[in-house]
Order: sequence, then structure tokens, then C-alpha cells
Amino acid sequence: MSGFGGRPAYEATQLVRRLPEPDPGRLAAALAEAKRRPIAYALGTGEAEEVALFRGLKPVLRQSHPDETIEAAKARFRAMGFTVRTVAPAESMVGMPQWLLFAGKERDRVIAAARCEVQAAKGHERLLGMLLGYPECCVDAFIEAPQPRGLRALARRAMERAAGPGFARLNALDPSMFHYISWSPCSLRCAPSKAYADAVAACIGHEYGQAVHHGDGRTRCPPGCRHARFVEGVDRALGAHRLLATDAVQVSLTGRFEGGTLHVEHAWATERDRHPSVPTAPAVREAAVRLAALATEAGTVAVVDDQLVLGGRWGGQPVATLEGALLVPFE
Repeated sequence: MSGFGGRPAYEATQLVRRLPEPDPGRLAAALAEAKRRPIAYALGTGEAEEVALFRGLKPVLRQSHPDETIEAAKARFRAMGFTVRTVAPAESMVGMPQWLLFAGKERDRVIAAARCEVQAAKGHERLLGMLLGYPECCVDAFIEAPQPRGLRALARRAMERAAGPGFARLNALDPSMFHYISWSPCSLRCAPSKAYADAVAACIGHEYGQAVHHGDGRTRCPPGCRHARFVEGVDRALGAHRLLATDAVQVSLTGRFEGGTLHVEHAWATERDRHPSVPTAPAVREAAVRLAALATEAGTVAVVDDQLVLGGRWGGQPVATLEGALLVPFE
């Protein structure tokens, strides 16, 4: 989901029309904050899965590639001793406009995963999830979720099952940000998912050299290396509470929850923490920036029955309808 164009941009445009006007000074500050990139990305948004594969934390990797990169990716994994299989765009169960690449050490498992990708619509979804090494509880929850399985719908189920603030490292709500897990967790406090995410974070922050060079101790990262700083920055970003107005329009917030109301300390467009190579549609940026400015100005934010409720000069009253919106608390 790169750049959030097309329908996400249309949804953002409609959202902007419904929002009240924020203070001009706060709006300008929020726009400047959105353009910052405080995380020095040491890895791509989805490279956690490669680290997990290299370190034996997951058995099979599943990646998407356009025509221009698929051959190079196949060659790279094969050079590292992995079995590789690909699924053509037309055969993918999700109808992706890109090739799907499967790689792993166990030849039969890789072949079976690629075969399941094609047959998943015929009831092989669960087997595919298990072959990819996803937690069984998360695979079952995903299959049980009603269609369509949109980002916010899955996030709502995971939040409701958490019974408390979500674990930061299970925050995969923005696919353009770095994320430790490559599946939708059954709960934002899922223990197997957290154990996996913590192990991946340890590999990146302290053992990245061994992770990518298959145990070569000579490549150990020194304390405070850029990979450790990267993990620290990612953890801070993922630990912020998240307002999902739409799948694309997201705002990160810090502060204290009192019931379902967040007392805001700081709010910023989540775009700030995305990978610097990911473009943002102007409408998506405008909507997120406006929401961040409004949250800062209001001092309190809540989402009640699809209504955005703001404090400050709005007096704790609904100011706009945000259908399907979520305010997700994280530790």
C-alpha cells in the first residue's frame, strides 16, 4: 500500500470537507511536523520478515514484487541458499498486481505455501498461514473475521480482544511504517505475536550482523549502532496511540486515557514516521495534518459511535462523522 492513492485519496478529500477549521498556527506546525522524518530507516518497511527468515524465526517468507524486481529478488534468495517459488499476479488469492515470492530453507514447505496461495480461496487459507509460521490463534482469528477484511475492521477486532492497551510491537496499523509482524494479530496483546516481535527486534537491534550473515560473529553490531537506534525510534513511533480516521489517514498521539477519552500531550500525522521513500497523496496529508492540529488544539479526543469528539472550544461535543474510525491505545 504505497502512497495511498486512488480511493484512499478520495476518502481523505471527503473527510477534509467534514472537519472543522483548526487554528492556522497549529495547522502550520502540524504540516511542518508531518514532513519531518525522525526515524533513520536502517531497513525497509517489510524487512523484518527477512531478518526473521535469516535467523530461523519463521520458516517461509512471502513478499510481493513488481515485474522489474522479481528476477533480482529470486536470484538474491537463491544465492543465500533458500528455495524460491513465485506466484503470478493473476494466480494470487488476493488478486495483487504484483508477483508473490516465497522463500525458505525447507523446499517442500516453500512449494506447499506457493501452492496454497493459489488454492487459498478454496479453503487453504489456514494451511497457508501455518506454513508461513503465523501464530495459530492469529490465523484462526483472521479466517473467522467477516469479509471484507479491511485494515480497520481487523484492527477493531484485535483491539477489542486486547482488554487493555496494545503492545507497541504489534502495531502494524500503517503498512508504510516499519512493522515487526507480517500478519494481523488476533489481539493487540497476543503473546505469541509479541514473543516473535521481540525476537525480531533483538535481532535487528543487537545481532543484525549475524541475522543477515547467517551467524558470522565478526559482523556483530556494536552497542548504540544505527540498527539499535533504529529499533528505539521505531518502538517510540509504534508505541504512540493511533487515530485511524480512514485506513490511510492516521494520526499518532501521546497522552493519558480517561475512559475512552484521550488527554492529548502531542499529536502528529503518522506519515512522519513512514519510510522516507513512501509518497503521500496530498489529500491524505491534508486530512491527517488537520486532525493532528485539531487534536492538539482541543486537548482531548474521543471517537464515539463514529463521531469525532473534541474538547477545548468544541466543549466535548461531536464535530464530524468518521465512519469506521478507531482510537487505538498502545502501551
